[in-house]
Amino acid sequence: MAIEEISYEEYMQKIDELEKRYLSDKEKFPPGAREKGLEICAKFRREVAEIGPENCEYYVDTIYGLPMHKPIKPEEKD
Repeated sequence: MAIEEISYEEYMQKIDELEKRYLSDKEKFPPGAREKGLEICAKFRREVAEIGPENCEYYVDTIYGLPMHKPIKPEEKD
């Protein structure tokens, strides 16, 4: 897995892209996969909103294009 740090805006764009893919009829998903993918996207949005966008670091897996976030611990802030 190759990880690259990205901005909050890029992170949200990746979430939007994933949701569009899950909502499209272009790809056939195994039973339950579409619902699970949309649930995970909603969970990521909710977690970042609760923590606060400024309190997270954002990454993307450059191989699969999957966004990730990590809360910044108080002692890590400058």
